[in-house]
Amino acid sequence: MRTTIMVDMLIFWDERESPISLQHFIERLRTELFGLGVDAHFIALANEHDPKNGRLKASMRGLLDYVVELGPKRLLCFGSHPSVLGRLIQPALKCSLHTNQLPMSMDKSSKKKVRLEPVARFLLGGDIWTSDNLSSNYIFCDSEDMSDESTAVGLVLEDDRFNLYESQLEKVGLTVSTFSKKNIFENYQTQLKHVGLLMISSEVDPDGKLIDIANALGKPVLLISEFGVALGVEDGVNGWVTYSATEQRLLQCLVNWKGMSSDARRVLSQYSKRHQSKRSGISKYFSQFDLKSHKELNSFQKIS
Repeated sequence: MRTTIMVDMLIFWDERESPISLQHFIERLRTELFGLGVDAHFIALANEHDPKNGRLKASMRGLLDYVVELGPKRLLCFGSHPSVLGRLIQPALKCSLHTNQLPMSMDKSSKKKVRLEPVARFLLGGDIWTSDNLSSNYIFCDSEDMSDESTAVGLVLEDDRFNLYESQLEKVGLTVSTFSKKNIFENYQTQLKHVGLLMISSEVDPDGKLIDIANALGKPVLLISEFGVALGVEDGVNGWVTYSATEQRLLQCLVNWKGMSSDARRVLSQYSKRHQSKRSGISKYFSQFDLKSHKELNSFQKIS
């Protein structure tokens, strides 16, 4: 008689030709679940069938047998092929199923002409992870190659106050880096790699997507919000908010940023990543499962 192990969560992903960003994403999931004290197992869609070492060939029977043996409370599928397989065996599952669509850059299998392609869009459903789609549920940006040493300040070309901000930065003696919203959405790693701080008006980013991307990469945000909307920016945690483009506080924030020690910038970078994770990233995703919570951000020592 087969013995059911019973675990909290089974994570199913596709390791075949997996890009480094997907591997980093899976490691972040592991780290988050470990911090939450969740008994989670990871199984990868692979070219060889080796369940004992966490690898399965693409097979409905193989996946279903593994799920039955492990007996998870939840099956979480990340990527197009794992999600399709999860949907196909759903009628036979005794656990809840959660499918996730990943960005094209992380989901190589979604670019292939495969047998399941005609029904894939219908079968996938679930949550959407991306940074360039307003309908996305969650955001993940690979921050592994990002620098947290730069003091350069990024400005968005579409910002109506671009010239004013550029003049203020020149007065303080800070390096300016410029880019368009479109370029950030399409290639955030190249655009923001050597930027330390994003300076932006609330009107340019009403949905907070650019702020989330910057924070996910460890970049704090100096938000100028004349209408009093903070857009998720918390003073001293993931950036600073000012309510006028000309007030003295704005210049003081820039002076403080320029004089900030490398250690303080590294701490602020970590705060920014964690804040975004809780607001729209991995921590936010797992919060739907009513798991044990991390310590709240207000326990942080805020940086002025």
